[in-house]
Amino acid sequence: MSIKEVSAQACPDFNGDGKVSYGDFLLFSDHFGLNEKENRYDAIYDLDGNEEIDFPDFLNFASVFGEKCGEILAKPSVLIGDFNGDCEVNFEDFLEFAKHYDEDVNNFNKKFDLDNSGDRISVKDFFVFSDNFGKVCS
Repeated sequence: MSIKEVSAQACPDFNGDGKVSYGDFLLFSDHFGLNEKENRYDAIYDLDGNEEIDFPDFLNFASVFGEKCGEILAKPSVLIGDFNGDCEVNFEDFLEFAKHYDEDVNNFNKKFDLDNSGDRISVKDFFVFSDNFGKVCS
């Protein structure tokens, strides 16, 4: 998961004050190092959805530290299927999509639900992705 991806999918404002701040960092750090097999694990802190709250999650959190959530959420890619935010729908985006194929849609993978079905990442989502494959931002 690239650092840009968390901007498009969720704001790590864990304390609900509208910005990513020191209070959020304290909450995040209290869960750092946990995985889905541990009782204190909470998926909200697992920003890349790999079932472990680890260094990539910290990098994602740090990349938006100090920003207001509205500003973060206003930065998604303009191309459907451009998951890494490089302004091109390419093989890197396909690899990200493939990691989530056939998963139930949840808060961490809903950006891959391209047909907005709300159920599973499926072949219908792949068709939407393939329609944009090779396109670049104008």
